[in-house]
Amino acid sequence: MRIEKYYFLDNNLIEYWNEIESKNNFYGFQSQEWIINWIENLGLLNKKLTFFFYVVIENEKPIAIFPFELKKLYFFKILSLIGDNQTDYKSPIFDKEYFDERSIKRIWVSLKNHLPSHDVINFTNVPENIGLNKNPFLMAERFEPYSLSFFINLSNKNNLNFISKRSLKDLDRYTRRLSELGSFTFKEVKTEDEFKKIIKFTIFQKIKRYKKTGGLNHLSKLEVQSFYKYLFKNKLIKFTPHLTYLSIDNEIIASHLGFYDADRYYYYMPTFKEKYSKYSPGRILLKNLISNSISKKHKFFDLTIGEESYKEKWGANKMQIYQFIEASSLKGILLKIYFVLINKIKKSPMLRFYYLKFKKFKVL
Repeated sequence: MRIEKYYFLDNNLIEYWNEIESKNNFYGFQSQEWIINWIENLGLLNKKLTFFFYVVIENEKPIAIFPFELKKLYFFKILSLIGDNQTDYKSPIFDKEYFDERSIKRIWVSLKNHLPSHDVINFTNVPENIGLNKNPFLMAERFEPYSLSFFINLSNKNNLNFISKRSLKDLDRYTRRLSELGSFTFKEVKTEDEFKKIIKFTIFQKIKRYKKTGGLNHLSKLEVQSFYKYLFKNKLIKFTPHLTYLSIDNEIIASHLGFYDADRYYYYMPTFKEKYSKYSPGRILLKNLISNSISKKHKFFDLTIGEESYKEKWGANKMQIYQFIEASSLKGILLKIYFVLINKIKKSPMLRFYYLKFKKFKVL
């Protein structure tokens, strides 16, 4: 076994990545296409980030790729998996034929000796499973529960009978009421101009929602907004952006940015106009998206990370999401404490409210 280090877009790295992807199933967020697009159109804009990849070779075949970023934050160095807040699932990719607990631990111990100087490791959004298989990376260290993800198994489903009759009746009633207000339609975006228009609405409404609920605003930076605005133009093929919306006459009332790959649809960024909230336009749009996935023969409808209570009502299965934090220096211990506190703030509406209020006060 040997470990090779590569920087962004090395030809050997691309070849190794293609070889592992061709034989294994991963989430779209782990695909070479998504990670390259994220680095080229967002990651490289951050001069404090350095990207590098470790490829594990055994018997002259690539068996794992670890995509890392090293971030300089003041006088700290933070080692993370690539993707920041735009990537719901983060994990190395593996050739499933080679892995058991003993081998992954051996590889990880060896790999840690190759890592660049850092103060803390902070691996977030690490999924319990890769598809229906256990994520082997979780055997490498003592990962802690971080959040939950939900998904609907659509295999052998030809309709929405798995959703409660009461929920479907409610949605039919809301749909009729919206139809009485004008021409009510569900649309999939097909052109670049339409994409620009609807994604602008989506980002605007999402930011308004963050402000109202006290959520951490991941869309506050213009470069992040631009990343989403140019998704259509960048023509992702294996992990395809899918933008949809509901409208009454010419007024957009709800929208959703999602993605799909060969097997899975990803419910990623939903939003709606507050004045129509009594009609549950978000739930109506979700129902249409699930129906659409069934017709397109997706095996899974992935509701992605987030512990919102409504997800279980759609017949979804839970998946645990993990985090691993390890300090490598005295400075790193301070940063680890900070990350633990931030996690507590994210999970507590009251703490999040006071945290955001404090940040606003400090800015003023």
